[in-house]
Amino acid sequence: MKANLKGKVALVTGGSKGIGKAIALKLGENGADVAVNTRSPEMALEVVRQIEGSGSRSIWEQGDILSYGDMQRVVANTIDRLGKVDILVTSGSPRPPGHVDLFHKIPPERYLEIIQVTMLARVYPIRAVVEHMMQRQYGKIIVITSDAGLVPTPSESMVGASAAGLMFLTRQLGRELARHGIRINAISTTLTRDTPGWERFSAAKAAESTEVIDKAFTKLEQRVPFGLNRPEDIAELALYLAADESNQLSGRVISINGGLSFP
Repeated sequence: MKANLKGKVALVTGGSKGIGKAIALKLGENGADVAVNTRSPEMALEVVRQIEGSGSRSIWEQGDILSYGDMQRVVANTIDRLGKVDILVTSGSPRPPGHVDLFHKIPPERYLEIIQVTMLARVYPIRAVVEHMMQRQYGKIIVITSDAGLVPTPSESMVGASAAGLMFLTRQLGRELARHGIRINAISTTLTRDTPGWERFSAAKAAESTEVIDKAFTKLEQRVPFGLNRPEDIAELALYLAADESNQLSGRVISINGGLSFP
């Protein structure tokens, strides 16, 4: 789809690869100025160059989504350099998910880390930007999360619990923030091609892994009617949620899963 985002400023966390990169490029192609947030500049600067090549302004802002202080600084710098933040997209994974395993095999001392990586890494950017949006009486927040929060997935008990928490938070904030002109929606995804998760799965599959999650994803790949997601599929929905055409939509979770039917 095409949308008119001229005059809008977007901040995309984890915007250097996979889903975050596709969304950052899509928003830039449709006129938004885009701040790309990552921890390191290498791949992010190429995304910035591509967005600038489409005619929009773009900057790179260094920061770790696991640090609320970093997110405060990223938001403040984006406002200073680009003037405001109209759109926030929370994407990206701060580290490889070494926590994907059957529940009884996950050491309890890792529970807090799992919640930080899968939930708070989304909550911190939202908290850092929300007061700015409240002052301006406008904002679009798009949360990228996992379908594991909608359907029980083997070896993703803790991941799914965090995703379900984000889905509830989306509904709750949809109600809380409506009077401030802020819309918040979540996109839940399953295994998506051309992402770090897909690369890890492909390597495991090539090595004939017998891990429960790898066997589950192999079955998923065989079952999906319309083929596995690509980052561009998620970016199309994110563009709609960022645009004025979706102004009547808030507090919703929309699943993109290639036509899989969940019980």
